[in-house]
Amino acid sequence: MHFLDAEIFSEVVKLSTPTLIAILLCGLLLWSAGYLTHKFWVVFLATAGAGVLGFDKGPDFGIQGIFAALLFGISAGILALSIIRVVVFVFGGCTGLIVGNVLMPAGDAWLACLLVGGITALLLYPFWFTAFSSLLGTLASAYGIIAILDKLNALDSSTIVDKHAGLIDVICIGFVVFGTIIQYFLTKYFRKRKWRLMQEEERFRAQNENLAYSSPGTWFKNPWRHAS
Repeated sequence: MHFLDAEIFSEVVKLSTPTLIAILLCGLLLWSAGYLTHKFWVVFLATAGAGVLGFDKGPDFGIQGIFAALLFGISAGILALSIIRVVVFVFGGCTGLIVGNVLMPAGDAWLACLLVGGITALLLYPFWFTAFSSLLGTLASAYGIIAILDKLNALDSSTIVDKHAGLIDVICIGFVVFGTIIQYFLTKYFRKRKWRLMQEEERFRAQNENLAYSSPGTWFKNPWRHAS
């Protein structure tokens, strides 16, 4: 099993150039700031997935497809943040199934792989989501950039994917690890920045209150000003 699958790539390369550029940009965002933007991605995927499901299944329940897609998408988007732990459990379980399928092709312990993967994802929630988003971003970026270069006739993508799969795997693993490290330091930086801004805002508010109470003549002009 390799990072880039030849069958999947044969379908990806058929996409238009703007679509491939969008895939590449989304991949880079996931790779570099997946954990910082994970709530957005959960809501986006839940809304998009529910919208597609509503558009497909809505007519079976007597609802127009577009209207059902709108209702399903809004409902899923609102509920997504409330059940984000469930989403993490499902993603972790799917990851456990994939790893289990690689290590145990017979697939006898699929339930154990599902539960172990889901529980591990919940217990290691920040680290797991960081590594998982780095992995997804690496895959999307790799598919996107190789397909774009193929459309530009800069390289023969089929030859690279088939004959240099091992080299691509090593490069992708390196990018997954590098992306995880970058996300860790970015998350740490923005958390410190948010804490400093909160401290400065609290200090500024306290100074304004002290100035308002200590300004001369204020009480005589409006004795009920600070009553609340």
